[in-house]
Amino acid sequence: MKRMFVVCLMLIGLSFIYGQKASITISHTVTYDSLSVLPASIKVTNMTHGGDTTLYGADTTLVLDYTTGLSTYQSNRKSLLVTPNYPNPFRGKTYFNVIVPEKGQMIIKVYDVTSREVTNLSAHYPAGNHKFLFATAKEGLYFLNVSLNDKTTSIKVYSIGWNDNSDHEINYLGSIATVSNKLTYDINSFAYIYGDELRSIVHYNTMSDTAIYTPTQDTLIRIDFQSSSSCPASFTDTRDNHVYSAVQIGSQCWMTENLAYLPSVSPSSAGSEATPYYYVHGYQGTSVSAAMATSNFKTYGVLYNWPAAMNGASSSNYVPSGVQGVCPNGWHLPSDEEWKILEGEVDSQYGYPDPEWDGTGFRGSDAGGNLKETGTTHWLSPNAFATNSSGFTALPAGGRYGGTFYDLHFYAKLWSSTEYISTMVWFRQLYHSGGKVYRNNLNLKSDGFSTRCLKD
Repeated sequence: MKRMFVVCLMLIGLSFIYGQKASITISHTVTYDSLSVLPASIKVTNMTHGGDTTLYGADTTLVLDYTTGLSTYQSNRKSLLVTPNYPNPFRGKTYFNVIVPEKGQMIIKVYDVTSREVTNLSAHYPAGNHKFLFATAKEGLYFLNVSLNDKTTSIKVYSIGWNDNSDHEINYLGSIATVSNKLTYDINSFAYIYGDELRSIVHYNTMSDTAIYTPTQDTLIRIDFQSSSSCPASFTDTRDNHVYSAVQIGSQCWMTENLAYLPSVSPSSAGSEATPYYYVHGYQGTSVSAAMATSNFKTYGVLYNWPAAMNGASSSNYVPSGVQGVCPNGWHLPSDEEWKILEGEVDSQYGYPDPEWDGTGFRGSDAGGNLKETGTTHWLSPNAFATNSSGFTALPAGGRYGGTFYDLHFYAKLWSSTEYISTMVWFRQLYHSGGKVYRNNLNLKSDGFSTRCLKD
């Protein structure tokens, strides 16, 4: 079924004087095939500082009290809180705050993925908001555990590394003064600070949709669900009359083939991180008709560098992404968040969002297998765990990297519309030898990957 959300900002006289209490109203309106309906639930999560609250049935409005100029959580919280670190992922060092509800001895321990303790810090702290720095030059996922009296909490942090010659360390950077009149809205551990990024997950019948937004004034979230008939069995790209098949996977409608739109073609030796380039695996010429005559084009479609995939659009991690990019009219390049939704649908262990997934590695033992085409006609043996139970039919088109085509039959790499840093982008990777979906950002915008489009 088609899913659509629209964020509307409503200007109704909010005060923006520093230190003056104000409020923002988040309203949700839900339709099914354009008819108004009541959602089963709406879960609103603070993506910046953590915490969530859930609305049910006719209760579709959330009022967030805040004070402009707010810089910290109130100091009278009843629970120990570790704020998400920033930046994350990080190179070299990252910062986090600990909100201490009562004085006591706080112990901070950091563990690597093997559960080995790599560093710690222990001292007495008064109630309040305390800032710390965690530093390491080594790449990896770390678990940061904080204990105070009988309370314990933790967060996960990810270092992208830059050498292996530095030890791990935690440094205390001091407390942050809180002002009693700088209040936040706090319900069911959900706290709001002016400018935080929020996420609403709306459930209706068996469908769900997600909106991510940063409210700075009264905001209306419009969610439109449509029946599954809106996902066509096939459709035609009017630019070149290429006919594609499509499949409904949960609340999303996906192409079941790699995009094959080819306005021009280049050999693998040509490339750029800023200029669009189009490739056909194994073809080293510049003739579009000759490239389209190859078996690789007919089977695996086109490899696009990221500028070609985006077609001049800016990075987006919204749902939907809003980036048509190189996709046909009515379709768009999926965001990193939309890939996560797909993974949740095909992962038999966890849904979306997955609270156990750190977001930097892979999803479930069978998520990739449920997306891969079966057999070894195109995938290299053993094509492990492949069931294609989703109908997505992922194909191993390999890629273009550093002036060379590589790894046809070994794996599929698929672009998202979401930048990681200025030169790198989040993408998905599936291997012939396993059943996982890998979320990666280690390749460059100049690389050539496949593209799958998602229906608007």
